[in-house]
Amino acid sequence: MARRILLIVLAVLVVALVLLAGAVGYVTLSPLPKTNGTVTAPGLQGAVTVYRDEWGVPQIYAGNSHDLFFAQGYVHAQDRLFQLDFQRRVGLGRLSEVLGEATLDTDRFLRTLGTNRAATRPGAPGARDAGRPASLQRRRQRLYQPAQRQPAAGVSASSATSRNTGSRSTASPGPR
Repeated sequence: MARRILLIVLAVLVVALVLLAGAVGYVTLSPLPKTNGTVTAPGLQGAVTVYRDEWGVPQIYAGNSHDLFFAQGYVHAQDRLFQLDFQRRVGLGRLSEVLGEATLDTDRFLRTLGTNRAATRPGAPGARDAGRPASLQRRRQRLYQPAQRQPAAGVSASSATSRNTGSRSTASPGPR
């Protein structure tokens, strides 16, 4: 009888360990960007192919410049998502949420500095222009207008040549 109970307890422990390992694997690997397969992205006008070499460096091939730059932004965001989230947490003084007690002193210091309060107060860069003199609002609009530029003559976005030894993914236009 004791042997049977021991086997049941052992079986339950094995199942619990397998479930725990699966959960840990899912949580740690799910935030990684998708680098193989096909992704459907709304906003594309044609097919785009992204090759990554053995070091993970992407080479992007597209039929037009719109799709090329769209895919470049998508790949860039995939690769930098961790950094962007980390920097956001630094500015808010919330590193300890993901890194634990080791960063409590850093969080306290950053909250004391008030970087989040400074960024969200009225009049901060990026804050609404409410209450500013009209002349400053016009000047800001002039300074931050996107420039209308033409690509340099003789420069082709598809002139990159490289040997692919890594993964391949493609993207197709999504529903409009």
